[in-house]
Amino acid sequence: MQDEIRIGDHAFTTDGKEEFGAIRGISSDGKRLTVYVENAGDFDVSADAVVQAGYQKVTFDCRKLDETLRSAIGHAHDAELPNDAAIEDYSRDIGQEDEDIPDEERLEIARDLASLDQETTGSR
Repeated sequence: MQDEIRIGDHAFTTDGKEEFGAIRGISSDGKRLTVYVENAGDFDVSADAVVQAGYQKVTFDCRKLDETLRSAIGHAHDAELPNDAAIEDYSRDIGQEDEDIPDEERLEIARDLASLDQETTGSR
């Protein structure tokens, strides 16, 4: 399978549909990959974690990735979420004070707003 992996291939996980990064390097023996994760940087990953490769796409088994990498993948698109100003506007619209919104709910609101933005603009 290492023959099918190329530098620049897009990186995915088996439990996600969205690209989280790209292949930046392959060890000479093909057993280690350098994987760039958006908003987190480069990670050294065992090629054993790859479940599928080809067509400029490499899919990793999330269960074979360490916790730090899984966490980074989970936050790969956080920079695309709406900023605090958008959340404050939304909280005023629903009649709730911004400081009363717990962090977990703020993140969920940000994701919802990002999803609405993607639907209306057709962007990623």
